[in-house]
Amino acid sequence: MGKTPTLAALAKRGVVIDDTTYILCNSGEENDDHLFTRCIVAAQVWFMVSRWCKIAPVIATTIKEVLEVHNQVDLACKARGVFCRIVRVACWCIWRAHNSLGFDNKQVKVAEIISDIKSLGFLWICNRSKDRNLYWEDWCRFVNM
Repeated sequence: MGKTPTLAALAKRGVVIDDTTYILCNSGEENDDHLFTRCIVAAQVWFMVSRWCKIAPVIATTIKEVLEVHNQVDLACKARGVFCRIVRVACWCIWRAHNSLGFDNKQVKVAEIISDIKSLGFLWICNRSKDRNLYWEDWCRFVNM
């Protein structure tokens, strides 16, 4: 989509940026694909999300692949829809961790990102779903819905 205000995107828009290296891992240009897929932190997040959801590891190299990964997972229809939402929450949490480091100099921990994904995902799904019979214990086990 190319709309995320990463350092590389801002530089392309004419903002003077001294260094476009991604601050979370210091190992690549800060762009959408690196931020959400290629960064070691993002890769660890996707590995942990995959384990939690009991699916094969999510391997993606572009943000587009991440946003479409729910179409390739081996889950029942309802669980696939929930997983789609989890992916979007995970992207949001990765972005928040990036901003916390960049603006507040708060150290990023993968375990905290996963905790945020679980808690925010639970709240988002409970408050937007027609099926309100979701319990935290089941959510943490990613019950096949």
